[in-house]
Amino acid sequence: MLFQLLTGHLPFEGAANDVMQMQCKSKLPLKEISDKNLRKIIEKATEKKQADRYRSVSAMRVALEEAETNSRKNGAVTSQRVFTSSGEPSASSKSDIRTAVTTAVTEAPKRKGKAIIGIVAAIAVVAIAAGIFIAIDNSNKEKVRREQLMAQARADSIARVEAEKARAAEERKSWSQRLAEPDAGQDLKDLIAAAGGSGAKSAEAAYLYGGILARQSRVLPENIIARFSENNPEDLSEAHIQYENALRADSTFYKASYELGYDYAMGSGTEIDLEKAARIMKDGLIQAKAKGDKEYEQLFETAIEKIGL
Repeated sequence: MLFQLLTGHLPFEGAANDVMQMQCKSKLPLKEISDKNLRKIIEKATEKKQADRYRSVSAMRVALEEAETNSRKNGAVTSQRVFTSSGEPSASSKSDIRTAVTTAVTEAPKRKGKAIIGIVAAIAVVAIAAGIFIAIDNSNKEKVRREQLMAQARADSIARVEAEKARAAEERKSWSQRLAEPDAGQDLKDLIAAAGGSGAKSAEAAYLYGGILARQSRVLPENIIARFSENNPEDLSEAHIQYENALRADSTFYKASYELGYDYAMGSGTEIDLEKAARIMKDGLIQAKAKGDKEYEQLFETAIEKIGL
């Protein structure tokens, strides 16, 4: 501001990014200031490193007063004019500071260095005080901005945790639980997509999908099967393939063993193969006993006895 008041223009001009770069890296064009004492003061006040600048407003005022004393001792009259930010004295300014600047410009040719330096000192003190106020205000705004960002980050973190909990809870549900829910349309699509995979979840998916295609109430309740019947017509051959997929995904999935053994014994969806039916039923019985499923133990034993396997 002091440079602009003395020269009538800003030290750096151009695009905002260019000006910012020059402010960080370039020195002020101080040759434009004829008074070497003022030139030294501005040079120190605008050092790039904060430690090299004046420590306080009082320190800069002392320097300006010393410059005034030196000017008086030397009997020098400064020819440096004082301008407003537009480069011309502003007669319409309501500010006391701008009035002082206008007076200094009008009377500069008549006054000694004492008057000019005194006015400049007063303006510099006001300018530095204003700068401190602006710096404090900016600091407060930055603090508020950081607090807002931290609050948003906490809210986002909580939302992610809750979403992960919901996803984990959904994954813990069995496929049969998901299909029993009112809005299970997407769950059925997910089930069909998972039916060709591996592991216990895919085995259950293939088994349930087979039950829907075979209209098999042992697999799913009839009301659930009925909900998906319109878009999934009865297909015993495809149901048989899904039971095979279930056992391929998990060889211990004995419920699929029962349906698959039943298909081979009765020729449902495939040709009759009693030997294969016997092997699958007996393996399934072993797995049911290992899991302690008394209901399926009874089913396997009854089927083996009735079919004569």
